[in-house]
Amino acid sequence: MSYRLITENRGVYFHFTGDVNFKEIRRASADGWEHHNCDNNIYQIWDYSDVDKFNMEQIEAILGSRMDNIAFSNIGRFTKIAVITDRIEIIDKYLIYRKYVDQDLLDVEMFVCAVDARRWVALSDNANFYTGLEDYA
Repeated sequence: MSYRLITENRGVYFHFTGDVNFKEIRRASADGWEHHNCDNNIYQIWDYSDVDKFNMEQIEAILGSRMDNIAFSNIGRFTKIAVITDRIEIIDKYLIYRKYVDQDLLDVEMFVCAVDARRWVALSDNANFYTGLEDYA
């Protein structure tokens, strides 16, 4: 397994290392959905800063967004997804992912460091967003 799931008060932090592919990303996502604190989560942080190789096809990015649309519509809570990377191949795939997610359910942004990602998830810049993360802002 090339990722670690870290549960936080109102979200989850996925830290990936080594070689990452779509199957592992979906496995990490499933682990996040199955976690006991899932119903309280209002953000996800996906940290790819320690990835050696990234393999995701365009169609997989679209498929992932469609699968997430279904999952997030079932919980009915606006969620922020922060992606940490400086690698163009990862940014490209998440730009595709972001294009196909339901923007009434998800807001997806990319950052080069965890500090900026945490500041962003803490912002209450959407009327649907929970405002209990002031410590990060």
